[in-house]
Amino acid sequence: MTNNYNKIASGHADIKAEEANIARRLKEKEEAIDELQRDTEIDRDSARRNYEALAHTSVAYVGVAVSLSQPMDGGVKTRLMASLDTSLKETNDVIEKYKPTDKAILAWALTIRGTIVHLREEFEPALRDFESAQKANPDSGSAFFNGACSASRLGLKEKALRYIRRALELQPDRRAEAKAGTDLSIISDDI
Repeated sequence: MTNNYNKIASGHADIKAEEANIARRLKEKEEAIDELQRDTEIDRDSARRNYEALAHTSVAYVGVAVSLSQPMDGGVKTRLMASLDTSLKETNDVIEKYKPTDKAILAWALTIRGTIVHLREEFEPALRDFESAQKANPDSGSAFFNGACSASRLGLKEKALRYIRRALELQPDRRAEAKAGTDLSIISDDI
């Protein structure tokens, strides 16, 4: 009888151990499902923020492009500066409010902001934005091209050359623009 009792006790212990093992695995599965649901919510939120950031950055970009397409006279320069202020606010909102998680969108927003600041002839903060854009997306030809323009305007010839070379690696079709650009005059002979 003791032998039967031992067998039953051993079987009961095996069942309890298997129950504990199943409960542990079930808990792990539930935690994995919870994590997947959290990640899905984060991904959905991130996608929404990135879409909104892209839309707002595009609006800012259009504002800058329209302003630059106007012939420059005294009144247009005043309107350009007002338009740049609006575009700068829009781009700052993108970077600070929407906080894009997509590196290409973040680089685009930083490049647009850098371009606006460069047009306001604030070359040091413009260069910082372009360099941040380059870090966010090392394949952003615009970030390197515009970074070369700001570096050149600051008299940083070696940095400007390094950036324009990388920009032209990424966007070889911009070589004529680089040679003709007044922002790149200190390096135009080396392009």
